[in-house]
Amino acid sequence: MKKQLGDSNILRNWIKGFEYCEIGFNKPPNSLVYLACTSTGRVSNLRIQNLDFYAPFPNAICSLTELNSLEIYNWTGLHGQIPSCISKLVNLRSLVITKTSISGSLPSFSKNTNLIGITLSNNHLSGTIPPSLSTLPNLHLLDLSSNYLCGEIPKGGNMGQFNAANFANNTCLCGNPLPTCFNSAHTSAPAPAPVSTTMFDSAPVPAPVSITIFESTPAPEMAPDSNSEFLSPRDLDTEILLLQMKKQLGDPGFLGNWVIDAICGFTELEYLEIYHLPGLHGLIPSCISKLVNLQILLITNTSLSGSVPGFSNNTNLNVIFLRNNHLNGTIPPSLSTLPPNLSSLDLSSNYLCGEIPQGGNMWKFNAANFANNACLCGNPLPPCFNLAPAPSP
Repeated sequence: MKKQLGDSNILRNWIKGFEYCEIGFNKPPNSLVYLACTSTGRVSNLRIQNLDFYAPFPNAICSLTELNSLEIYNWTGLHGQIPSCISKLVNLRSLVITKTSISGSLPSFSKNTNLIGITLSNNHLSGTIPPSLSTLPNLHLLDLSSNYLCGEIPKGGNMGQFNAANFANNTCLCGNPLPTCFNSAHTSAPAPAPVSTTMFDSAPVPAPVSITIFESTPAPEMAPDSNSEFLSPRDLDTEILLLQMKKQLGDPGFLGNWVIDAICGFTELEYLEIYHLPGLHGLIPSCISKLVNLQILLITNTSLSGSVPGFSNNTNLNVIFLRNNHLNGTIPPSLSTLPPNLSSLDLSSNYLCGEIPQGGNMWKFNAANFANNACLCGNPLPPCFNLAPAPSP
């Protein structure tokens, strides 16, 4: 890989026998290449950011077969195509390639069935979106915006959960959630466009339990279960929790067939996602700490207020997205103590204040992850100057 990148100076310490696990290779002011490893010394996470030289995409990455997370940020000199051999990375869960000069078509990702997140925004990608994206069973985050993509957006699978912003600023994409296609042939996209990917750093797991709440997606009508008297005790417990949750949500009509702070009772929960529900208000309950299996927490575009929970017991978290809410107070220091698997954090567009915690994984996150808050300060934002946390707005 070092050779394919032209023996870059930032990788000067990559020589035979060098130590690479949990080590970042830096070049001032803010260039970084960081690797994390499995217990057997295989590379599991690779993060590259802010490099300033010209190089093709290194195909050697495809030989890192234990890779769970691949992130490349702000490297405009990176060019060429995303290689088709990326399909060999069957353990990959998070792919982020953003603000590069990568061009050509999107890989199919048909064999990358563990992928949770794909971020390929602000690149030079062209052509159509491969239909195989709709077959990825665990895909919950997708951003293909600001490229040169064209043609109809694939339907089915998890594609219904993504909104127009995830496909914005492309050449001629159409179809839900964008405007309808009218005699739109699947043309090859014009010029190549830059690419970006976001990775979520965690080991492959069995099919997760998940809850996703969408404002605009009613639950399907369920026929009465003639065998309900044979429900197992576990099923009965789940039924009670769902009924409590429905009641707490005000018995909305689209939940007519199931009667739901009850979320904290789902102790096996791995994914919790709430999108575009501006009528949802109150606090994120502290009992969320009971969800020790939680890996992905996404709550965006709601009216939830109060402080950010500590998450100190949620040591399996890979992703925390709490943007575009009404959260206030300070960021809890315990976020900096979560294990290395926390690879994505977004607290932007809230009312948070005070100094951003330092240490742990916090160095991974950039200013955009904390933008548009009341008075946050400290790396990666400007320094704090005798700033006391502001009261709740």
